[in-house]
Amino acid sequence: MRKETSGINVFQKYLTIWVLLCMAVGILIGRFLPQIPAFLNRFEYTRVSIPMAILIWLMIYPMMMKVDFQSIRNVGKNPKGLFVTWITNWLIKPFSMYAIASLFFFVIFKAFITPELATQYLAGAVLLGAAPCTARSSSAVAWASINTTTWMPSSPPRWSPRRPCYSLDRIGKQM
Repeated sequence: MRKETSGINVFQKYLTIWVLLCMAVGILIGRFLPQIPAFLNRFEYTRVSIPMAILIWLMIYPMMMKVDFQSIRNVGKNPKGLFVTWITNWLIKPFSMYAIASLFFFVIFKAFITPELATQYLAGAVLLGAAPCTARSSSAVAWASINTTTWMPSSPPRWSPRRPCYSLDRIGKQM
């Protein structure tokens, strides 16, 4: 008799805890070991952190290998998922993110950050609001580096860690 598995491992099951721990470690390193970020900041090219780019690529690469590229041919057979995703990503999320970020950066946290910094965070939040689920997940590292604890809305309605969107022709079926 085989033992049934839930389909997710311990790392996936407690992903939120791991992300929060990594953010806390990043903030603590920035606060108490500033020589580490100073060293890593030396590896930039046109204001892009090469170590960060490598780490993001390493995080995205395994997901990219699970994408069913053959399903692109069949995406037109069930376009509902694409339309919902496009409308959510490009019409709803950027504007709702603008409103939420404006509230937090210019009202709630007004006493803690300068207007110039709030404007920069606002621009980043709008871009983050329009980002697909993979880019948004990888951006947690970038948000941890700003030394604030900011909650951003999660992924589009079709995505969850327990039910990832690997195949384009199954997007509408997962909703």
